[in-house]
Amino acid sequence: MPRSAQARATQPSMEQRIRERFSGSKLSASRSPGGSLQGSPLMGSIPGTPHSQLSGGTQQNAYLEEFQLTLDEAYNAIIREDFYYEHAPSTSLCLSILELHSDPRECGQQILQRCQDLSEFLRPIRPGVINPEVDYNLVINMMKTLLFNAKLKFLKDGDSSSVELCDSYLSHVDLLCVFVSSNCADIPSIQQLQNTDSARLVRDRLVKVERLSLAQEVATKSGLDPAAVWTAWGMSCLKAGDYPGAREKFSRILKAPSDRNQMQPPAKRVADIIQHLESAGASSLSLTEILTAPPGSRDFITEPKMKAQSSASLSAIFDSPPLQECLYYIKTYCSYSTMVHFYRKHKNFNLAVSLILQKRCSTEVFIEALLVPCMKQGSLGRLQNEMLRLDPTLNAWNVYLTASCRYLNRNGLNHVLYHFQLFMKDFVRAAMMCIKFFQSGIKTYSDLFDRLHYLEKARQHFKAVLDDKQWDGVPRPPITGGVSSGWAGSSTEANIRLMLTPSDLTKHMNTMKLQIEVTKTLHRMAGKGSGLEGQSSSASASSSTGTDAPQKPPTLFGNSKEKAAVARKALLSGNTIQEGFQLAFRIIQDFRLPDTLIYSHVGRHLANIRKYKEIRSLLICIRDTGLARDQNCDEILDACVRVVADDSSQTKEAEVLIKLMKSDTNKINAYILCGKLKSAYLLAVKGERVEDVQRIMRAAKQAGQSQAQMKAICQTWLASQEEKRLREQQAQQLLSQSRQPRH
Repeated sequence: MPRSAQARATQPSMEQRIRERFSGSKLSASRSPGGSLQGSPLMGSIPGTPHSQLSGGTQQNAYLEEFQLTLDEAYNAIIREDFYYEHAPSTSLCLSILELHSDPRECGQQILQRCQDLSEFLRPIRPGVINPEVDYNLVINMMKTLLFNAKLKFLKDGDSSSVELCDSYLSHVDLLCVFVSSNCADIPSIQQLQNTDSARLVRDRLVKVERLSLAQEVATKSGLDPAAVWTAWGMSCLKAGDYPGAREKFSRILKAPSDRNQMQPPAKRVADIIQHLESAGASSLSLTEILTAPPGSRDFITEPKMKAQSSASLSAIFDSPPLQECLYYIKTYCSYSTMVHFYRKHKNFNLAVSLILQKRCSTEVFIEALLVPCMKQGSLGRLQNEMLRLDPTLNAWNVYLTASCRYLNRNGLNHVLYHFQLFMKDFVRAAMMCIKFFQSGIKTYSDLFDRLHYLEKARQHFKAVLDDKQWDGVPRPPITGGVSSGWAGSSTEANIRLMLTPSDLTKHMNTMKLQIEVTKTLHRMAGKGSGLEGQSSSASASSSTGTDAPQKPPTLFGNSKEKAAVARKALLSGNTIQEGFQLAFRIIQDFRLPDTLIYSHVGRHLANIRKYKEIRSLLICIRDTGLARDQNCDEILDACVRVVADDSSQTKEAEVLIKLMKSDTNKINAYILCGKLKSAYLLAVKGERVEDVQRIMRAAKQAGQSQAQMKAICQTWLASQEEKRLREQQAQQLLSQSRQPRH
């Protein structure tokens, strides 16, 4: 900065200072009040002549001579130290000096450096305190002039990158001008605005002190993301209650979702806006509500949120300006799921549920935004009531009901699925779900006995299919020869409820009735003690030590194999065959099961536990039905004989069982199996069964020396039978020859 005239007047003259340095003596000469040197040879003045009397040209020459450099470096150093400009700062003089530079590019760089230096004068003395000795407008105008000339230098040199840098500097100078015009104390330098990180700090500092328009200018001029400024500006407008202004600010950075059916949370800025508005809406309480509060209600004043929420109606809640503004942002910038969540959060199921139908939301929105939260909060019944209120026929909800059932079934939420099926009048599937409840997680028939109420419910659901009163406002689908595709299929039919013909319904109800009787019987028999099924011989007990894990009790709702197992359990449930035979016979007949196979399995078990009397009782019961043939009874006995055939201690009992057979062939086979070749031989010889004797002989041959005699007997008998056959053949030939006519 230039020295003042007063400062120059108090200093010794140049001539005096030079003489003092070279001669060590001091001169008493001083500057005249006009500021010129008196008696100075350098000035060429006339001794005793005042400076004011010198002509203008003489003053200029004296000034130039005073600061003229010589070949003496020591003298030149003093001259440079004492040099000053008459008018400073002076951009014209600066540019005139720089015009003498030979390199335009280097000259331009020097100008840019001077601009950076000048911008430092705009910095505050300390944060928030401006420098009162600086003329900010003058500095900015000087910088603009210098930058314009620097740009000309770079254009002359053809340096396009430096031209762009000049434009950037000019932009930043304009920004500094805005800082000055805004009366902002913390003015940054050009270097700070050029650096992105420093510019971001400047922007954030302006946002913090709520100089938002200035912060926006910094972000724009410095190439920063303006979203942070618009967000802070918008939030400031929201806090001030300027909702239209906030909308205008947020509209610059917020975008509506491309697909509102997507399950995605709102953007962070939108979430912050919603949170602020909801807090403002919850804390707002009108003066009228406070004044009209009854006397002594201190709680209403001290805890206004709870009182306001409990006393205000839903319509009053949504009449609140903050919540109305919150709805605007949700409807404009959020997905349907966020909108549904907002309505549900404020206890307005009417709007939440109606939104699903009005906007035709996706099934995912219905499930994730309504169904799942309602299940967690225990308000599923309220959701169903709202659905019925909007459409008593539930036809508009078909696609959502179908998707809900699939979701519940896929996630194993069977009890919720059961109540949902009853709500949508899908009685057939509700009955099937009751059957599933009846069978799941059971270990014994006592467990099944405790769950018989599920079968009673299932029967009632099957009856409801044909009862028009049970359908209420839901139209009952027509009953055809088949069943509807339902939610488990991929059909596009409007009917999503499973339907059965009356004959199929009757069949299922009879099955459940029979299962109830089976369960009660087996439970009663189990209470009396161990039946035939639980008994075992010592041999079978040693081979079956109970290492196998207990199996699930079979029911009549399984496949044919499982139903056959139920029939066997019914036969063996009591201490005698007669106790369970009638029930087992009904099961076999109703489901057309292979009776002989079932009876044979039971017979083997009885033979295994040495209950030969029960085997005979089983045969008596089978024959009493009038549906069994002798061959069927022989197959059952054959199965029993095979169990004891290898046990020599049971030979007598095996012979008794063989004698119960009706077919000689079956008896012979049983005797051979038991090793009773003699008995088989006698029976075969009695009937002159050559093939059976041959089989007996082969069995004796395989037995070795122990049956050598029987082998010989069979060979003798077969030889005699062969001779007899030959004699009969010869007699037949003679008889045929005798009958031939003679010629």
